[in-house]
Amino acid sequence: MSLKTGDIYSYEESWTATSTDAKTFTGPKVTEGKVVKIEHMTICDITTVNRAFRLGYDRAGTKHWLKAGNAGASGFNLALDTPFILSGGEAPVAYSSSHATSDEIHVVVRGVYL
Repeated sequence: MSLKTGDIYSYEESWTATSTDAKTFTGPKVTEGKVVKIEHMTICDITTVNRAFRLGYDRAGTKHWLKAGNAGASGFNLALDTPFILSGGEAPVAYSSSHATSDEIHVVVRGVYL
């Protein structure tokens, strides 16, 4: 597949927790030699409010967290709407650490190739 400027980077994952063990979600790596501007990331537990989440990126196996915290007493998600750049080989990551068994978690990432 030939990627060009303006092509969309998109990652979505839905997961129903089978245990309370923490879960890391990793999107597809940016193609080598390419750059993506991530414009929106969110992780959402649609079952229960105030869960603990992190959003960031993976570079060579090391996670870099750009935003971390609880969704809030009446909130279901943690979102990052500040654009950031991913280079070839890097990937967006999200983390859920306080979900309950059977909670339904969704991750959405949107960006554009520069």
